[in-house]
Amino acid sequence: MSDDDGLVRNLRAAAELEGRALVRVAETAETFLTLRASRPAAVLLDLDLNTGAAWEAADRLLQEPNGPPVVLLTARTHQLDFKMAVRAGAVVDKSAEPWRLLEIAGQMLEAPRRVREETIALQRLLILQLNPFKWPLPIPAYRDFGINE
Repeated sequence: MSDDDGLVRNLRAAAELEGRALVRVAETAETFLTLRASRPAAVLLDLDLNTGAAWEAADRLLQEPNGPPVVLLTARTHQLDFKMAVRAGAVVDKSAEPWRLLEIAGQMLEAPRRVREETIALQRLLILQLNPFKWPLPIPAYRDFGINE
């Protein structure tokens, strides 16, 4: 799931070279149901979407007991929290070469169960802690009246 046409086009071309298919899922309220019904081998989710659909789909997919590996993509790698998540392997920089993104998805498919469970735990923590659509509204800074009066 991504609204980045260039990313999708490049991933699709790389997948076709490897004899794989890449299906783009529309960002809708039923995204999770569509993903669940299509039973993909792996899911690549772009967390940089303007809505919370990818975050919601990721959260629900990561809770599925026998769900597909989920590759979380972002371009926000300059932010400290995301930089740490990239280093931990919970999220992937979407500016990487398309073949590399597909390689990461393949590695997740072949990883031992214990490694997949650890990755899922890291990803769930990322989804719970960094989801910008679940942050509280900003609290306005008020001047502390009385000090300078």
